[in-house]
Amino acid sequence: MLNHTLNCKVVLYVPSTVGTLKNQNRVQEEWIEKILEQFSDWFGGATAQKAEGAWKSESQGLVREPVVLVYAFCDLKTLSAQEFAVRTLAQKLAQDMKQECVSLEIGGCLYFEYPLAKAA
Repeated sequence: MLNHTLNCKVVLYVPSTVGTLKNQNRVQEEWIEKILEQFSDWFGGATAQKAEGAWKSESQGLVREPVVLVYAFCDLKTLSAQEFAVRTLAQKLAQDMKQECVSLEIGGCLYFEYPLAKAA
């Protein structure tokens, strides 16, 4: 069997709030399941890991929230083939969970993905 190096990591940060509503565990769990399934289809497998996120709000100071990082490893060829689909999935997550944006990490770089533009 040949060694196959998976040198690209894709991480989608799943928030625990819908808009400003906290404790939206059911919605978060549905998205985690959807992303695990999709990443497994695209990359052969995925992992979900709980974490705590924080950001600085001008009006509220430090805002903390539990998040789940769903990640997968792949090779560059697979990443190139799936990157548009991954970004679209992140945009759908942002839209469905009423987020200003969600974090998507690809190859060690962090991107802020904004909700899909609604059709006119």
